[in-house]
Amino acid sequence: MSLARPEAAGPLRRERLRTARLYFVCDAQPHGADPEPLLRAALNGGVDIVQLREKSLPPREVELAALTFRRLCDTYSALFIVNDDSELAAACGADGVHVGQDDAPAAEARAALGPDAIVGLSTHSPDQIAAAA
Repeated sequence: MSLARPEAAGPLRRERLRTARLYFVCDAQPHGADPEPLLRAALNGGVDIVQLREKSLPPREVELAALTFRRLCDTYSALFIVNDDSELAAACGADGVHVGQDDAPAAEARAALGPDAIVGLSTHSPDQIAAAA
């Protein structure tokens, strides 16, 4: 849980995103294990943004992992991003979501998370970049 006033969430997120240097993507259960030791090592090593990316576990296991990711990101003042799932991002209080070209449109993610959330979009060509703009 952030100690910042709700109206400060957007500007704080944007500043933290602007100054971020290291982005870490992690499975909900890396190598079938509890993610906490790996996340702590990454965050101690200077990670500024952590993305939970999970394609194969049941939703409940991903939700439980998201709580650990959120707690540790708060502890280390890192941004927390969820991959592909705007509903999970909203439910666990993530700072944002990352969507790909085959996921829900970025506009839907923005609508689900609100104007202060970070919404990332994968692009693979100049045409996709232009469409995202």
